[in-house]
Amino acid sequence: MAILSIQLFCMGLSWGVVIASGDGSGNTSAPVDDPGFANVGVRGSATAVYLGNRYVITANHVGAGSVNFGGSSYAAEGGTTVRLDNPMGMGLSAKTDLIIFRLASDPGLPSLSVTTSAPSVGDDFVMIGRGRTREIGETMWDINTGTDPDTWTETLIEAEAEAEGYDTSSVRTIRWGDNEMAGTQTINLGTHGDVLSLYTQFDEAGMTHEAQAVAGDSGGAVFWKDGGEWKLAGIINAVGGPTYDGASNQWAYYTAFTYAADLSEYSDQFIHLIPEPGVCSLLLVSSGIVLFRRRRL
Repeated sequence: MAILSIQLFCMGLSWGVVIASGDGSGNTSAPVDDPGFANVGVRGSATAVYLGNRYVITANHVGAGSVNFGGSSYAAEGGTTVRLDNPMGMGLSAKTDLIIFRLASDPGLPSLSVTTSAPSVGDDFVMIGRGRTREIGETMWDINTGTDPDTWTETLIEAEAEAEGYDTSSVRTIRWGDNEMAGTQTINLGTHGDVLSLYTQFDEAGMTHEAQAVAGDSGGAVFWKDGGEWKLAGIINAVGGPTYDGASNQWAYYTAFTYAADLSEYSDQFIHLIPEPGVCSLLLVSSGIVLFRRRRL
């Protein structure tokens, strides 16, 4: 599979999960079958996920700091930030694009179950991130592949369009959407390291609330139902395109990918930090993981 563009969700941007359903403004409260909506909070201009026992996980390029859950801000406890490792002996960067840190006070949220086993292609995901609402109508783009990178120009003429999907507005909120696992990929995010990733693809004929991440959604959650139990399976890091280069990462265009760090590859480094129901165990371990390429913002 050739990936021509992979982009980080920079802190200076704040765009998030785009959904295809309705006018795109929905899904701002927990779904009926809730995987952990309240545990997804705002970290700076991006997203972070509360694990339990005052620990939070997000992308390394988002960084540690105060996190807002449900309208209340919780400061980070100094000296608690740990950047996760990639596995040794695989030719990967020593560190990956994931950090864990502890909050100075308890936000009163439940602990999440984190997967230790990998989901399979075709498994359903619920994606939650700090959303930038899409425009109501679809956008079409004419793409000039004679430039480097490709030049994308909006067009109203369907015959000229090589891509279509949604642009976004400045309205932002935490939002959930659905997609399914399309595969695994090792991506490289430059100074933020190699990441063993799960990825989804934004499909025009996809699920009811078909979701695609856009810039600023880094640190968001990907949940997977394993044997009837919701588990945190991934942390969103990047977007990419399978065909064309040069796309703005604020666009949710059909065929685009969302990449999320595969926590089945990393959970052994922090699983002991999270209490089981009714249990409070601490301990930080260490481990590692992977690679792919291209550009960041």
